[in-house]
This record gives sequence, C-alpha cells and structure tokens, in this order.
Amino acid sequence: MQTLPAPIAPAALVAPVASVLAWSALGVLAVGVVVAEVVAADTASALAVQYPEFARLQAGLVAAAIALGLCVEAVLAMTAALIGAIRHGRVLDRWALTLVDALVVALTVGTVLVTAVLFVIPGPPALGLAVLGLAVVGAALVLVVLVLRSLLRQAASMRHGPDPVV
Repeated sequence: MQTLPAPIAPAALVAPVASVLAWSALGVLAVGVVVAEVVAADTASALAVQYPEFARLQAGLVAAAIALGLCVEAVLAMTAALIGAIRHGRVLDRWALTLVDALVVALTVGTVLVTAVLFVIPGPPALGLAVLGLAVVGAALVLVVLVLRSLLRQAASMRHGPDPVV
C-alpha cells in the first residue's frame, strides 16, 4: 500500500512566497529611486536654464536629492536583508539588531536632509507643504522603527536570557 505525502503546511508555503514578493517589491522601488535620481538631475538642469535666478541652488538641491535617494536605497537594502534574516530564523541575532540600528540612522539622515531642503527650496507653497509632509512622514518612520527596535531588543534579550521565552 502506497502512502500519500504529507500535505504542505500553509505557513511553510506562505513565508517563502511572501519573502520573494517583498524582495521583488523592494527591487522595483530601488529601481524607481534610481530613475528618480536621474530624472531629478536632468530636470534640475532644464529648470536652471529656464529660471536662471534659481541656478545657484541647482547643485545643492541635486546633491540633496541624490543623497536622499541613497538613504532610501540603503533603507530598502537593509529591509531586504532583514526579510532574509526573518526567513532564515536569524532576526534575533546581533547582526539583525545592528542592521536595525543602521536602518534608524539611514532614516534619520534622510529626514534631516528633507527638513534642511524645506528651508531653501524655491517654488509654490504646495511644494513646500509636500516637503514638510515628507519631513513629518520621515520623523514618524524613525519613531516607529525606534519602537520596533526596542521590541526586537527585548525579544532578543529574552531569547538569550536565563529562561528562554521566545
């Protein structure tokens, strides 16, 4: 008599699929950020010719846009690495905790960049409000990640403590 193979547990199937989907989405976002950096530099050149009174701001604003793009790319890369750590059951390792610390730093630097640009960006008030909104979103992200980092640290300390709970 032939035995049937055991059915695959849904959780075992969902985790790899969710990881691949998340990595794919992060990859698409990373490509989008690179395209946005290129478009920002090209648009800045065209606008400097069209509005020569703002040409002096071109280099600084393009540098800020590229630096912000690099911060976003770093956040996406660290998030992808954390997804891998979760998938392999290593999210409570010291490496993952260090990665979350670096994530906080990248988010903070990006938020500071956006806030600094808020004071020098020329344009209509709606553009200033959009940049202000970005600064508020960045600050909220930093605070949420700080809370999640403290939860992760507590879970890691419970795992390595005298009475493993996790």
